[in-house]
Amino acid sequence: MTASVEVGRIDRPAVLPVLVENLEELEFLSIQRRKLFCDFETTMPELAEHDERIEAHFDSLRIGAAASCDVALRALDEAAFPWEVFAAARTWLELAAPAPAEVLERIAPADPALLAGWREAFRRLPPAIVRTALPAPPEGAPDIARALHADAWGWHGLLPPTKWDTLAADASPLVREAAARTCGLDARAGDLATSLLDDGDVRVRRRALWSLALRDPTAAKARARAAATTDTPDEFALRVLGFVGSPRDVAILSRHAERSPAACRALGDLGDPQALDLLLRLFASENAAVVAGAMDGVLTIVAPPPPADDETEAYDPEVVRGVADERRAELSLGERYVRAQRFAAEPNSAEDLTELVWKRAILAPAPSTESLRREVPDGFFDAAPLAVSVPGE
Repeated sequence: MTASVEVGRIDRPAVLPVLVENLEELEFLSIQRRKLFCDFETTMPELAEHDERIEAHFDSLRIGAAASCDVALRALDEAAFPWEVFAAARTWLELAAPAPAEVLERIAPADPALLAGWREAFRRLPPAIVRTALPAPPEGAPDIARALHADAWGWHGLLPPTKWDTLAADASPLVREAAARTCGLDARAGDLATSLLDDGDVRVRRRALWSLALRDPTAAKARARAAATTDTPDEFALRVLGFVGSPRDVAILSRHAERSPAACRALGDLGDPQALDLLLRLFASENAAVVAGAMDGVLTIVAPPPPADDETEAYDPEVVRGVADERRAELSLGERYVRAQRFAAEPNSAEDLTELVWKRAILAPAPSTESLRREVPDGFFDAAPLAVSVPGE
């Protein structure tokens, strides 16, 4: 596939290896950012510094102009992973200002496995570029193109209010999933999240529940609590209850903790120290997934211990048990904590962890301008953390 690129000229030769390096750094630092934005060691000023590093590499690509576009297009043609697609697509879309037909030509045959990279690229672009590069696809356009348009326009609040119901009724689960994911970000979407809660596709249902949590935490709590009182609740509903629940939900989630890692992590997100005894007891479970979930739950409440001298990645259960026993004396039952910091909805400080700021932001009254509400941790909608970063969640 060829493309004609018309962007600003530069008055000196472009050093292609340098442009390639900047594109690779844009990809690498963006992967890192996915881990940092909701992290138990990173503060908001540190996240802002990381964003400045990303922008510095993109500035270098801007200086490269047409040469940068050539590098990006070559990388896009060769991309085998979503993050490679993200870096190349974002660069090409912003610097080349391609015509919509050219954009559609590249999106239509794309491997669905790479769709996440395109989603992330359009989410990171200015809304004006999204409007120009990705207008409403023509009738008969592939599902992947229609889903990408719904996600991008929904993410930036560009969809006309009359469009939401049409998206919710679309035959493609990819399109309905995009609508379910972004309707919680747009006050004009009305009750769309509620209408998608019983969709036949589990990915749609989970994203609809999250959008409901952003729009109406009380309604989401009732829905998640009802799911948690069944014998086989959806794992994601348990996680949502951990975010929007109250101290009474410790008992409800505890019913599932012995067999559900999601319930263990939800108890950690709930942040009430009264859950510590159960979670610590589950360190002895024969189910390795439950042990991992219980470990995450405990550490979410009390904060990890200092790194071990041998710098091993896994935490020693006995060390964590000792830290929990030591720190619980400082924590009050009925309060909520994130890494031993009070969750209470109060003004954020520069020292607050990004994880704490994010958890406060998702429960902010809707509509909220807090940008962190748009993002979720890696593997969030699968109700289990992922070791690798995933764009476009």
